[in-house]
Amino acid sequence: ASREAEALSEERVTVRWEVGEDGSHCAYFAAPSFSSNGVKERAVVAISLAASAGADSGDDVWQGEGPVVFVNQEYYGVLVKQSSGPLPRDAVKKFISTSYSCSLTWQSVAWDRMQTAIRFFRDDVTSTSLFIRSCMLGNPLPHLCSRVAVPSEEYISKFSLNDTQCAALRLSITSPLNIIQGPPGTGKTKTICALITCLAAQQDGLVLATAQSNQAADNIAVGIAAMSPTLKVIRFYSRRREAPAHMPPSVLFPHHRSILAASDFKELSDLEAVRLKVDLMGKDAVRYSELRDKSEQAALSIADVVVCTCSVAGDRRLASRRGKYQVMDEATQSTEAEAIVPLVNGVEHLTLVGDHKQLGPTQTTRALVRYGYYCSLFERFESLGYPRITLDRQYRMHPAISAFPTSEFYGGLLDDAVSAEDRTMGSVKFPWPKPAHPCFMLNVDASEEVGESSSSKLNRTEAR
Repeated sequence: ASREAEALSEERVTVRWEVGEDGSHCAYFAAPSFSSNGVKERAVVAISLAASAGADSGDDVWQGEGPVVFVNQEYYGVLVKQSSGPLPRDAVKKFISTSYSCSLTWQSVAWDRMQTAIRFFRDDVTSTSLFIRSCMLGNPLPHLCSRVAVPSEEYISKFSLNDTQCAALRLSITSPLNIIQGPPGTGKTKTICALITCLAAQQDGLVLATAQSNQAADNIAVGIAAMSPTLKVIRFYSRRREAPAHMPPSVLFPHHRSILAASDFKELSDLEAVRLKVDLMGKDAVRYSELRDKSEQAALSIADVVVCTCSVAGDRRLASRRGKYQVMDEATQSTEAEAIVPLVNGVEHLTLVGDHKQLGPTQTTRALVRYGYYCSLFERFESLGYPRITLDRQYRMHPAISAFPTSEFYGGLLDDAVSAEDRTMGSVKFPWPKPAHPCFMLNVDASEEVGESSSSKLNRTEAR
């Protein structure tokens, strides 16, 4: 971790300061090493800035820290949230200084949660069911049938699933451990939402739906809200992340605040109104945190479904609810250590959904790959012989586009649910080399590079 942070640093950086209307200070600077390693807004939330002893501003050494709030190619903006003392003179007067060094600040929350989950799994045999635990350790017990009641054909028909999706749904209900492979465009999210609806209908425990990325978790929450409006669904975010504008209000915490006592609800609403205008201080800030936490716990206590990323599933706020039923999307993109974080929250019934023919687990350093930290729990279970069902009808691509991946990666087993006529470009004319095959390969004569602290490859010429 420290080696990675050291690699992502810039010396004698030219910083341009801007002061916001609210008095906040934002530092703008170019950082090629950040750009080449894919540092984005919120992806790495803190960057430190330090003026050297001979700074142009004449100030002593100063250090500040804050999240990345602006990215434009190699140009970054960092909002200073905390510092070692008063801002340097050049910051206050909006000067430009060349005497700064910028480096990534290591954020250990995700790693700490993984380590905590692994230790918990090791030490507490009740962290998962005995069957799931044995399977994870490679010592499966005899196959068990789930106690979940299989919905009627009439109930399942309301989801408008195809035959393979229905088969995946039934298998995932009747067995406590399931693997669903979802190639591109095969209705993976729709199947997940139908499965979660059926599990939640049992009224026999919380359904915890997780994914490796926030985007996938958002898609699940939106899908469930549209498919089953009566379910109490909560999209659970990290404290540092705000919900995107397109999220339906019904899946966010504020929607559920009405379950608070009337006096608490009014007080929290009043503090929220003040907080939108100015930062809360002293007793008001403490009281706001108390009421916010109280409202969240009240909402979680009645939730049918909680949706979050694998890492956020380790948030202490979720400790009060055990996720008996769990559905994990993007299961092939999470390492085993990431996947364990939600599982130790009491899983008894697990469905892993993903596609090992697409993206694998994200690795931050090549050293992790050398030590075997590259396999997903999805692939591990499959290698141990657990049954897998593959969704086999794709609804997204033009048949000419799907032909190659179908033949090359899926053994010709993927059928097209759309025709060439369904995927025309209307009045748009494009000079395809072969009009019947609307795709072509563009060769870029340039070499690839490997990032200093990443196993990912990059091609600058191709990006331009």
